[in-house]
Amino acid sequence: MELLSKKEIEELTENYPLYSQDDKKGETKVLYHFFIGSADWYVFEGSKEGITPDGKDNITLFGIANIIEPEFGYFTLYELENVKVPQKIKMGGVEFEVNIEIERDLNFKPTTLKNLKANEIITDFLNRLGYKE
Repeated sequence: MELLSKKEIEELTENYPLYSQDDKKGETKVLYHFFIGSADWYVFEGSKEGITPDGKDNITLFGIANIIEPEFGYFTLYELENVKVPQKIKMGGVEFEVNIEIERDLNFKPTTLKNLKANEIITDFLNRLGYKE
């Protein structure tokens, strides 16, 4: 599943390359939100770094990953786009398996860390680190 368009990737890598928002603390711009189940990824920066197995630019992202607990970290767009979690569902007495994928929050509007409206776990994480002051 494509999470970012080519135009969005170009804008991200040109305007917010890795390390471009260091030391901005609460003013760090949060550009995108991706999710699957209760896991979230909030993207701040991205740079092209190598090539993916399918021959595209490998985009390394930096932001908050909240899988088990929130942390700042690096992850790639390729990894996010290729997550497939098998899920069994039952409809009308018939059971079949589907793959659940990471989705982009299409209602998310870019904001700063201090203004980020997130779940309680992420808000507590940012408060502890002084990003919401």
